[in-house]
Amino acid sequence: MKKAMSIILCLALMTGVAVFTAQPANALTNQESYYLATLKPKNMPRVRESYPVRLIVDVKQAVMISPAHLEFTGSCGINAEVPDDALVELMKSALSLTNGKYKDLQAVCDDVVTVRELTEKLSFKQADIDEIVSNWTKMLGVDGGWVKDVLSGNVPEIGAGDVVNSVIDAAGGNVPMNPLPQAPGAGTVVNGVFISYEAYQKDLEKWDNIVSLSQTKARLAVWNAALNGRIGGYLAEHGGWKITINSQDVSEMTYNQMPEAARLLWTSDIELEKTDSGLESITGTYVGNFKLKMDADFSPYDDGYAQFYADSLNRNNPIFAYHVTGNSGAASELKLEYEIPDCQLGISLPYGVNRHFFEESIPSSNLTQTVFTIHSDRMVEVKSSSDPAVTFAKQVIEEDGIWAINETQTVHYGAPVGPQTMNNNDGGNDPWPPDTRGAVTMTLIIDMLGK
Repeated sequence: MKKAMSIILCLALMTGVAVFTAQPANALTNQESYYLATLKPKNMPRVRESYPVRLIVDVKQAVMISPAHLEFTGSCGINAEVPDDALVELMKSALSLTNGKYKDLQAVCDDVVTVRELTEKLSFKQADIDEIVSNWTKMLGVDGGWVKDVLSGNVPEIGAGDVVNSVIDAAGGNVPMNPLPQAPGAGTVVNGVFISYEAYQKDLEKWDNIVSLSQTKARLAVWNAALNGRIGGYLAEHGGWKITINSQDVSEMTYNQMPEAARLLWTSDIELEKTDSGLESITGTYVGNFKLKMDADFSPYDDGYAQFYADSLNRNNPIFAYHVTGNSGAASELKLEYEIPDCQLGISLPYGVNRHFFEESIPSSNLTQTVFTIHSDRMVEVKSSSDPAVTFAKQVIEEDGIWAINETQTVHYGAPVGPQTMNNNDGGNDPWPPDTRGAVTMTLIIDMLGK
């Protein structure tokens, strides 16, 4: 019956594996999924601790860059856990640490099922406890207080099996019993008190269950200790402190004298892992990637420079009432990227201090400027509403230090007169790329006090 009950319960658990696991186990067989659902600790050990981190970046005016104050948020912490497939392997490896109590995971599962079944059967009410205490006290002539203590769980340092054995020993090793239990009302007289077979058998079964439950829990305690040790080793090997800052901030840029011509999207990509052993402290040396990049959104410039140009002409000659008649060109772009190759950061707590407020300056000289490029080719045309009408056409080109500005004016006296060159500067060639690292100031803050 017990085996049949175990099979039924196992099938029920197997059909409900998804309930027990947050995500389907990777590459697990159905049997391994059952082991995972049955044996996975309810409060799965994990290491989790985290403190807020900020990277403050101040940018001074530089070539192609407007001043900016940027702030990137992240965390410094540890968040290690055991994936399901690794947990099953740890369960298997823990078998060797149980001193032969378990040969395979199925045996552990059987004990788990036994504990569930017996725990349900041994849900004593006070009346049950009082009846057993009374019966066994009368039958064996022992102190009923011991019996009550075991049933109530008040003697945790002494196993239920030990107490039962002591009770049997106190009765001379034998429990008197009528050998004819089939007869209704049959029983025996102990110390002048008649005990029915039915009452004795009910009590005996409960005591047998208590002993079995105690022994099974003892085996599982050895198994659980072995598994927790394996899990702890896994976390120590695969977990570690990490500084992570993956966030963005925005600044504005003036371009070709046009304010807010571009929105600069700055992105931090920083992951530094602690290389020293030990999960217990934040202190140590952190090594990894440090990247800071900027990508410009030039749509305000590309869409609005023609109107900006018309407005600038109107401020000087309002009677002409210039309006936009042309705006063309590919989308402008600007990219800038910094990196600290093999970045290293040392964190140490003052003596006797468990938490601290860190504020570390990161020298801009540590940065390597890996990317700096700009591409812009904007052609605009504006025309006056006066008579004679005047048309201005302006082309602004910039390509990684090579730039040109071509501006022409055409006057219309009924018919257009040939265009006159107003401004033609197409020979610019600046050294490229300019080194902008000196314009950047960086401060890393780890706040363990304001958590």
